[in-house]
Amino acid sequence: MEHMKRTKQKKELDGCNTSKFVRYFNKTIRDNWRKDQKKNSRKALENILSAVYATIILHPHFTCNKQPKGLRSTYIKKLTGNYNYINCKIKIGTNINDTTKDKIIGTAKIGEIVWESISEGSLRKDNLEEWLNDHLWLWGFVTMGSTQHNNVVRNKHTLIQKVNFKHYKSRDREKIMNIIS
Repeated sequence: MEHMKRTKQKKELDGCNTSKFVRYFNKTIRDNWRKDQKKNSRKALENILSAVYATIILHPHFTCNKQPKGLRSTYIKKLTGNYNYINCKIKIGTNINDTTKDKIIGTAKIGEIVWESISEGSLRKDNLEEWLNDHLWLWGFVTMGSTQHNNVVRNKHTLIQKVNFKHYKSRDREKIMNIIS
């Protein structure tokens, strides 16, 4: 049972590799974004690396019985997903002046994935760069209208469902699938 639990997150992440979104991201966005020397791209990459590295370092302090008083792993998990995002060049919506960036996977879900990957041992200090390269798509966002953003279903979908945009309205999902196909 313990072995099954320890590999669950890795299996879930690996299962996403065949999705249209992950294939689109890796082929169209990832390598160009990492090479991009623009200040925003460099800063986001540095933030993601720093947040995940800090989470790796802090993880043992939150999984032992001597957890620091007042500190909660929830805040550390959210650190990895907050303030860091990658433009996937997916834009839906008609009003250019009323847009927002929606993290496809979601801040809390990104934090949970990073936390569980550390817990099961698939994400460590010695493989941080490689792990991030394989899973950079987690930080991707869609630009959409604020009304569309308000209609995104939150905290009810699995990772596989999210990379297939099941948490979006069907018309928005269709637009996205046309863009990434």
